Amino acid sequence: MNSLYYTLKDRKSLKTLRIEYGQLGLKFVLRMFDGQIDRRGERENLPKEILFEDEQELLKKIHHIKKELKESEWSESPPLKVT
Repeated sequence: MNSLYYTLKDRKSLKTLRIEYGQLGLKFVLRMFDGQIDRRGERENLPKEILFEDEQELLKKIHHIKKELKESEWSESPPLKVT
């Protein structure tokens, strides 16, 4: 599975979006986990999952998501470590 990680600064927290994608058996899967990091710690919601018949459909969807995130000021970054 491949992973992408995005963040967006909010007033008192950091919103996060983790995207995992790849082949799972005969299908291709896209999972998106949204969450946030604030003074109470890090939280991540249950994933939203989309299945695709072929890899090309999956890659088109990922490209579309990345474009939307960039336009709405999300930043691609490595996964954050909370201490």
